[in-house]
Amino acid sequence: TIQGLDRESGVYYTLLLSAAITTTGTTVLKVYPGLPVVANAVASDIVPGTWRVRVVAGNGDSITYSIGAYLCP
Repeated sequence: TIQGLDRESGVYYTLLLSAAITTTGTTVLKVYPGLPVVANAVASDIVPGTWRVRVVAGNGDSITYSIGAYLCP
């Protein structure tokens, strides 16, 4: 899940909620105004100055992951 922070309330809100990722490999999630919306993969929205990626494990298996981001100027 990609979440943005509402600075006034201090509460994170969901920008994009992905479907469960159950395979290895690269998963690309996109958030940008004007993009065509694709459920669980692309959101047409603005990413605020403070944001986070929230990962929830579905089981007790060991997992290694990394997160990269490109922020347009």
